[in-house]
Amino acid sequence: ANEHSTIVGEYKSACITSHYGLLGLNKVISIEGAPFGITSNIICPGNIKTLADLILFLPSDQARSITGQSIPWCLT
Repeated sequence: ANEHSTIVGEYKSACITSHYGLLGLNKVISIEGAPFGITSNIICPGNIKTLADLILFLPSDQARSITGQSIPWCLT
């Protein structure tokens, strides 16, 4: 998924459909994985400067309560 997964427009039906499919899968994985301590999050990149801190944070113990999120990331 990327920043366009939340922006709907003409002639984007195939792209938008696949992105919303990934967002839905993320939610289902977070619900089904919860009993096993499994979390699932998606980073939706746009114009990227650095995602390293966020990417390292999400699988850490400090982020164990964050799950099922689609995190837009767009820095200019």
